[in-house]
Amino acid sequence: MATAVSGREGWLFLGNDTNNSADQFTGNLVLTDDCLDRWLQYTIDIRKKIADDAQHLLVVAPSKESVLSEYYPFEKAKRRPIDQLLEKIGTSTTLFPSTLLQNSEADLPTYPKADSHWTDFGAMLVAQEIGRRFGGSFSGELSSRFSPRRSFSDLGSKMSPPVEEAVHRFGEYSDRRIYDNLIHNHGRIWIYENTEARLKSCVLYGDSFSISLCKWLPRLFQRLTYVHTTNIDWSFYDKERPQYVITEIAERFIPRAPVASGSFDLRPTIANKIFSLDNIIKDKQISAYRDYFGNEPEQITGKGAVGRHMTKFIAWGQDISFNNDMPQPPGNSVPSVDFAYKCGFDGVEIDVQMSRDKELVLMHDFTLDRTTKSTGRVDALTLEELQSVEILGEWLGKTLYVRSLREALSENGDRGYFMLDLRIVSHRSIAAVTRAVSDSGFNPQKLLIIAYSQKDGTWLRKDFPDSIIVLKIPEIPSDGAAEVIKSAEELDGILFNSANDLVLAKMYTEAAHRNGLLSCIYLHHRGLSKQSLCELVKMGADFVTTQNHHYFDDAREVAASPTLVGATEADSTN
Repeated sequence: MATAVSGREGWLFLGNDTNNSADQFTGNLVLTDDCLDRWLQYTIDIRKKIADDAQHLLVVAPSKESVLSEYYPFEKAKRRPIDQLLEKIGTSTTLFPSTLLQNSEADLPTYPKADSHWTDFGAMLVAQEIGRRFGGSFSGELSSRFSPRRSFSDLGSKMSPPVEEAVHRFGEYSDRRIYDNLIHNHGRIWIYENTEARLKSCVLYGDSFSISLCKWLPRLFQRLTYVHTTNIDWSFYDKERPQYVITEIAERFIPRAPVASGSFDLRPTIANKIFSLDNIIKDKQISAYRDYFGNEPEQITGKGAVGRHMTKFIAWGQDISFNNDMPQPPGNSVPSVDFAYKCGFDGVEIDVQMSRDKELVLMHDFTLDRTTKSTGRVDALTLEELQSVEILGEWLGKTLYVRSLREALSENGDRGYFMLDLRIVSHRSIAAVTRAVSDSGFNPQKLLIIAYSQKDGTWLRKDFPDSIIVLKIPEIPSDGAAEVIKSAEELDGILFNSANDLVLAKMYTEAAHRNGLLSCIYLHHRGLSKQSLCELVKMGADFVTTQNHHYFDDAREVAASPTLVGATEADSTN
């Protein structure tokens, strides 16, 4: 879990974070050639999309230590990831305002002592520089209208006891805000209009640093649409047709290149948040969604999805033995993915191992001995070498070979979910998954990743914000639901084996849903009865991983019933 690092003279900095901010600053973490290539592709995709119709500027929000290095307790490296990035993509359409924020001669600080984000004043300086890049401006005399407010900021709240400080803030520009979809953080949409501004319309894609920019950018643009996401959903650009596009990303996030290929869709994330269990403003959010997108949000499976929804059935990838009388391809193979969908599954669970050259291949064991005609460790061979290894068993008269995760995702297309058993979470395995998802064009919102610990889950949550991260609980205690749920509270759900104990499964499913989490149940045996499967659907299980597909029609008929547990009064009338 992220902590606060104490620097000189009481300054606090982010520490122990999943982005390894300290290692980026000291040079112990460097961007790989693959990561840099993805950043270059990101800029190419943007230029290709907007062509000559709009101007683009990438704003990299500096980490606090980049601006206030004299207070940071670690030594700054001569060459850091941000330097690698700027060398790769250039600075003509990139703004990294560390010097601007460092050399401000004003009395107001550009970063608070106890927060990792820039201050409203720092955001004003950056917005003014953005205006200069685009040929617009607004008055700098506004700096006299800042007022101090005491608060516990994001770093101060991590201290014991919490550190409170007075931070100079500027009033909201909400009188110019004409639209707010009422979504918190990721998925937020704000729209501002200011007919007095010189520049026309702009779409801003950004993270939490952009929130304070929205106090200033509406002064530059006649219409500003802010979308809280670093991956680009081009549907907002297509709808707004802006003359300017700003993409903002925090410096600490640059080891994870965002995507702009056109495959990303933010709407499912927004819909999931609308239908969360603890949501008391759902009707207002639905109305806001309808106003902007012109249709109703689809209540899909996701974090906290409730009411009438269809349980998703996931095929167990290691041994997809649907029917002894029916030929089937070997598990953890590309043909087994296609076969699962033909049998009616909504997704496939796949195990992966890493090759010697750090690529992921479909394989359950650490060695090749049990499932292939070769022997030895998987990580002793390169991907190219593994792709010539024969799998035991054939399919439709053809010899099968070990295949990469990238190939499996490409074969999958958008047909369904992919539940990924990553086994070992590391920088290399996360980078390999990122490459596979990006190269295949697979929708990350249909990716479920299994975490075996709370720490791994938190790490994955940061690197895959649009995917579903579930904590696997090998054995669930009959009296420990609260503790299990607490361990997964920062993730999307829990994955557990009910061992045919439907009472226990219901108890954990209800506990998960009360806390806005998904209930994912795995049943790796063929003896699942129709009654048991229907009961899992009735209790509201979000995902069920099984080998048995014979009762899906019955279960889905139960799910469509207006008497389904969890259906609202409004649901039952439709």
